[in-house]
Amino acid sequence: MTENEFYSTVAKKIIDFFPEEYRNAEVIIEERVKDNDVVVHGMTLRQEGKTTMPLLYLDEFYLRAKNHEALRPILRDISNKYLLAELDAKKIEIPDMSAESLMEKVRCRVIDARANEKLVKSLVHKDLGCGYAMVVYRETKLMDKEGMIQISHEIAENAGLDEQKLLERALSNTEKAERATFVEVSKVLFGHSDKPQYLSDEPHIDPDSNLIVLTNDADPPVYGSTVLFYPETQEQIAKVIGSSYYVLPSSVHEVLIVPVREEQMGGMDKDSMVHMVKDINEMQVVPQERFGNRVLFYDKDAKELSIAAELDRPRTKERER
Repeated sequence: MTENEFYSTVAKKIIDFFPEEYRNAEVIIEERVKDNDVVVHGMTLRQEGKTTMPLLYLDEFYLRAKNHEALRPILRDISNKYLLAELDAKKIEIPDMSAESLMEKVRCRVIDARANEKLVKSLVHKDLGCGYAMVVYRETKLMDKEGMIQISHEIAENAGLDEQKLLERALSNTEKAERATFVEVSKVLFGHSDKPQYLSDEPHIDPDSNLIVLTNDADPPVYGSTVLFYPETQEQIAKVIGSSYYVLPSSVHEVLIVPVREEQMGGMDKDSMVHMVKDINEMQVVPQERFGNRVLFYDKDAKELSIAAELDRPRTKERER
């Protein structure tokens, strides 16, 4: 069964697995674009007089059908999970999306712009160069769990907010809440880093260290790669290590800094490093958390970040700096 056949079958037959009061509900199945332009499929039942309508993602159920599991148990599980989601949705408080609330709660994160072309276009964002973009979201709680609402152009317009000012406040809020940390990989691996080692404190870095983790002080780090694009970070790194450096984008949660030494990563050059990044992405990083198959280079003297090597080809003819 193909994807289209599965979702079409769900749309036609799922109501048969719901209680009688759902018989006149309209089944809506729509695509949603997630990080790195991963497309997922969600189902909503629209009923007259109901304002609470959860969106249930169906992709896990399609995988069961793809693996030749019988359809009836899958449809029954979809209906049961939707009914539970509907009960949970009634407990969710609708977040305040006023201008004042947004300016207080807004944060930013950096994503791979090339892998998120569809997503970036719909959101308040800033092009950072090197294939990256900063996007804006509002912190919220969903069922006592931390969540986010990504801020689209429409949301900003409805709140009467200037997008540039929203971006500036998001960056300021994020910097204050999540400080940049900088610690050698060896310390992380061997448990020698109990307390956060803040980059702004100019921590001592072993001159022989070839790999240093840059992330934020969230526990665990979430979207820690964003700190690379804080206003002073790139220059601070060069000051701490005393040299230019390469950046390996290991995931959206952290990047690895490789100081420019006479011996790079046991003799690895930038082309070897970018292939290593690609291999790790494919084998160890889930698609939504990948931060690009490229290696960046920061020139200490020019104070400039650029692409050193890349395996993701630009989808447009726009020239990267």
